[in-house]
Amino acid sequence: MELETLTTFKAGIDEVLKTLQGKDAPSTSFADSHLVADNLGNGFEEVGELHGAYAAVQGDLVALSKLLHDQIEALELATHSAHNGYVDTDQAQRDQMWAVQKDLMQHYVPPKSGPYAPYPTQPTTESKGKPNDTSVAT
Repeated sequence: MELETLTTFKAGIDEVLKTLQGKDAPSTSFADSHLVADNLGNGFEEVGELHGAYAAVQGDLVALSKLLHDQIEALELATHSAHNGYVDTDQAQRDQMWAVQKDLMQHYVPPKSGPYAPYPTQPTTESKGKPNDTSVAT
């Protein structure tokens, strides 16, 4: 997927969230704003159901917006690193990319096998820079 497509889609999700809020607030406050059930009326049971559905949709949209933000950040970092032949890629950038990857994987249910099977985890501190030992013990 192209970076521009993700950015446009995220902007659309953010606009839906602003509409749900009923005001133009920055995206950082999406998760903090909530519809109060009393604003929907009193004295009938459907208010609870409607409020629950609203809260679920808003929560899912906030999570989607954050995931898209993380995916966009990861693509920007990877593109920058690849463009420069990984020459300017330092440990902080690699750590940042792994942090984004870890965040994204918390929301992803990977298939058990096939071309979209799980990615390898970040190497431990002990194994960084050490060659793989493929010798057989005798």
